[in-house]
Amino acid sequence: MHSVDGQVNTTYTCFSQTDVPSIRPAEAAKGWTQVASKQSQLSAPRSIMTDLIYTWGTLAHTSGKNPYGVNVLWGDGHINFCTIKAAFDRKLWGATGANPTSQTPGDNASSWRTIVSFLRP
Repeated sequence: MHSVDGQVNTTYTCFSQTDVPSIRPAEAAKGWTQVASKQSQLSAPRSIMTDLIYTWGTLAHTSGKNPYGVNVLWGDGHINFCTIKAAFDRKLWGATGANPTSQTPGDNASSWRTIVSFLRP
């Protein structure tokens, strides 16, 4: 396997989530949750850390140059490879290459949070 940009990517993103919906109604409606500030707030079905979620072209796990999953560390400490299709909707990823734009998740907080909210064990 190789990433679309032909490089080996070994970066991870840390974002500890709770199961408590965001206090902002518009964010809660998107499935976003509050950020965990203590270990006791972590939740098994919510991610703590993932492979880099930046651009379509920098995802590490691809098939035919199409991303299909990310490694995820979950709130209960287990790790698995998540392939939830909703998280890989091209509309959330903006441009399809390795170059970031204002629409790619690495530079668009709304897209990034939405992708992370879709991830489930």
